[in-house]
Amino acid sequence: MRFDRVGWYICAALMCALVVFGCSQGGGGSVADLNGEWKDTADNAKFVINFNGDANTIAYGSEEVSVTIKEVAGDKITLLPAKGSDGEWELVRRWSDNGSSFTLVLVRNGQTHKLVKSS
Repeated sequence: MRFDRVGWYICAALMCALVVFGCSQGGGGSVADLNGEWKDTADNAKFVINFNGDANTIAYGSEEVSVTIKEVAGDKITLLPAKGSDGEWELVRRWSDNGSSFTLVLVRNGQTHKLVKSS
C-alpha cells in the first residue's frame, strides 16, 4: 500500500515537471535566435539582424542602424535606434502553428515588414 502511494507521488511530480517544461517551450527564446539574414515578404528586401550584445545592428538596403534593446517581453522586443528613426522600433516573433519555426514582424518608422529567414 505504501508503494502505491509513493508511485502516485512520483507520477504526479513527473507530470508537473512535464507541464512546466512544455509551457516554457512555446515562446520567448533568445534574441540571438534572431541573428542572420531575413527577407521582407512584400518586396524581397534584405534585412540583416546582428544582436551580439556589444554592437546590436539591423541592416537593410545600404543602411546599417545601431539599436539598443530596450525591453524583451516574451516574443516582443522593443528597440531604440541610434539614428535616422522616429521613436521606438518593435520586433515581434510569430511562431508557426506547431511552434517549430517563426517569422518576424518589424515595425519601424510607421512601416511594417514581415520577415522570413533567408535560406
